[in-house]
Amino acid sequence: MTNTQSIYDIEYVFGEFGDDYLIGIKNDDGTDADISAFDGAQMTVSKSDDTVLFTINHTNHLAITSPNIVWDMQPEETEASDYDGKIKVQIELTTSTTKKRMTKIFTGFVYKNQVP
Repeated sequence: MTNTQSIYDIEYVFGEFGDDYLIGIKNDDGTDADISAFDGAQMTVSKSDDTVLFTINHTNHLAITSPNIVWDMQPEETEASDYDGKIKVQIELTTSTTKKRMTKIFTGFVYKNQVP
């Protein structure tokens, strides 16, 4: 799924689903972030012009497994619009017991054409 040579943090094919996609959360210095204290997560995927393609949260198809967010990709999410191109992915982590919050922005790309 993820091409380590890419300029993008997140890449997937339009309509891709059924796999777990790991999104690594890093500290500003590049080390793995300890996100184990967070119990809430929301992911918003937008076009470059900030038009939202879809938003999901920890109660539907996102899990926190420090230092990763695990996205259980669903068809209704990856087929959220007839779109291919550059995307912005925002992950917001929260806690239910404190006001602690972490937001990370990733660049990504949705590929429209699938390779058979």
